[in-house]
Amino acid sequence: MTRTRQGYVMTRTRQGCVTKIGVRPPPFRLSIEVVETTPTQLHPYSDGTTQVSEGQPEYTWSFLSLDQRDRETISDMLEEASSEDNCLISFREVPPKRGEYQLIGVVATNRVSFSTDSSSTSDLEGVATGLLRIS
Repeated sequence: MTRTRQGYVMTRTRQGCVTKIGVRPPPFRLSIEVVETTPTQLHPYSDGTTQVSEGQPEYTWSFLSLDQRDRETISDMLEEASSEDNCLISFREVPPKRGEYQLIGVVATNRVSFSTDSSSTSDLEGVATGLLRIS
């Protein structure tokens, strides 16, 4: 939990291997990092008690170090799944047996970055409105 000007923010990071984008499996091994951020607020009262309230969690995801062709493939898969109203990303958390999850709701790409070194990799990042544990 980290302190901010408005209160506290609790974050949880999950890393895993993507099993599906929409209804299709990715054509290659694809790692994902999902960060869940929940804002919290402390409410101290004059009688000495304190209560905590939590806001709605926000989910960000990222595929890191993709080469250009892989990034284009994944972007196309996300766009296709979105057009079919089936835009979800399923992944299995690492280490094994920690659970399988789906990013659900509005799953959207919000950032693509490129490296300028000789590796010519890029990162693809986005947001989702929900995270569902399916096993």
